[in-house]
Amino acid sequence: MCSRFYVDDSVDALLKELDPGYVPAGRGREDRFPSRFSLAVCVRDGHAAVEKMKWGFPRGMSGGNGHGSENRDGLVINARAETVLERPMFRDGARSRRCLIPAAGFYEWNREKEKAAFYRLDRTPLLMAGICLPDPEGEGDRFVIITTGANRSVAPVHERMPLILERGQWKTWLFDGEKVENLLAFQPGPLERFQEYEQQTLVF
Repeated sequence: MCSRFYVDDSVDALLKELDPGYVPAGRGREDRFPSRFSLAVCVRDGHAAVEKMKWGFPRGMSGGNGHGSENRDGLVINARAETVLERPMFRDGARSRRCLIPAAGFYEWNREKEKAAFYRLDRTPLLMAGICLPDPEGEGDRFVIITTGANRSVAPVHERMPLILERGQWKTWLFDGEKVENLLAFQPGPLERFQEYEQQTLVF
């Protein structure tokens, strides 16, 4: 599951591109963890808008067992692309409350608990598909990251990876509900992996 990602100034530049009203924070590189706030792009009044949201749905949020990936605190932090339209916790959000979570890269751990970082070959930011729902505690929205089967870049480390969309797909994901199923089946492109002092590029 995707349980940590990181952002940097390149993410600020992308957010400004998606939402011209966004004011870059200029924080440099920072890690993002479940239960903490991060920036996501959602739809407000028919336009893309950057908002601060908390990562993770409390168990039972929006009804019943979500069949997503939970962390140690019992937060559901991921939803599987293969079943997100079927599960009670996720299906309404997948149909009408989709979002994008920008990142410079994300981390995964293998069975030996060794951490690997993944990022685009050209170092441009990632756009991870997600869904968001109102926080039952009244603190704005919460989001989960949608995951899919790992591509050849990630598979040596983990069997799952975030559903990473291309720049040309972000408007479709946010605004076109009729094409959601097609995007949920999208296979993300190759990524670069950095693990300890080893760096390698794996392509199809």
